[in-house]
Amino acid sequence: MRFRRLTLPELEPLEQEFKHFLGVNGLPAEEWALIKQTNPERTEQLLDNFSDMILERSLKNIKTVEFRTSDKWYVFRYDDLEATCILLESDAPETVNLLETPLETLFATAETIEHLSVARLKKSHKKNREDELFALLNNGGTIAKNELFDQFSHLDPTI
Repeated sequence: MRFRRLTLPELEPLEQEFKHFLGVNGLPAEEWALIKQTNPERTEQLLDNFSDMILERSLKNIKTVEFRTSDKWYVFRYDDLEATCILLESDAPETVNLLETPLETLFATAETIEHLSVARLKKSHKKNREDELFALLNNGGTIAKNELFDQFSHLDPTI
């Protein structure tokens, strides 16, 4: 399995897609019912393959991911060949906590600006783009709106 098995609540709304998946794989509904009852290994394999297909398709549609701590706010843009990361860092999380302070107010006063720095990094994908995204999401990253990256890209790196 490349990613993970979808949970039952995740699978339930995908029932029609799963039926289509079975049909494409040459398994009519009657044969699927028989496999579920008599061949648990094959059942697991089909569920794993379907889960991987759905997750890969979903990951292909993700462009922006964020990861936040009290002192660091990473925003990643994943393109086909490379990932760009903009890091906003606070050297005083007790004064400027990046988990609690909205982006719009971070640059409102000189007091907060003096504790912030911005860095930009680019890297080519070491492994498959979707595998990298999956790992980042499993380690606490969250899917973000593309506008967040656009907002971060306008931050002045000299602050």
